[in-house]
Amino acid sequence: MEFKLYADGKVNPLGLDFDDVRLSIETELNGKIESVNFNLYYSLIDLENNQPFLTVLSKTLAAIISARDLKETQKIFWNAKI
Repeated sequence: MEFKLYADGKVNPLGLDFDDVRLSIETELNGKIESVNFNLYYSLIDLENNQPFLTVLSKTLAAIISARDLKETQKIFWNAKI
């Protein structure tokens, strides 16, 4: 199965405006998804150890992350589990 991850409509953006961020997925399973967990991590080590600092459950292929949950100039890694 192939899918693409987007942050504010961009793939692997180097930077985003410090505002609410829209995370989304593009996949061929559009009509067959019950829920998606969007997980955010502060480091690749946290990602490898599956220790997110924030998890947002969505019933759609997109979620809005509040800017207050993020730190300015902080590199963030994320994944999505369908």
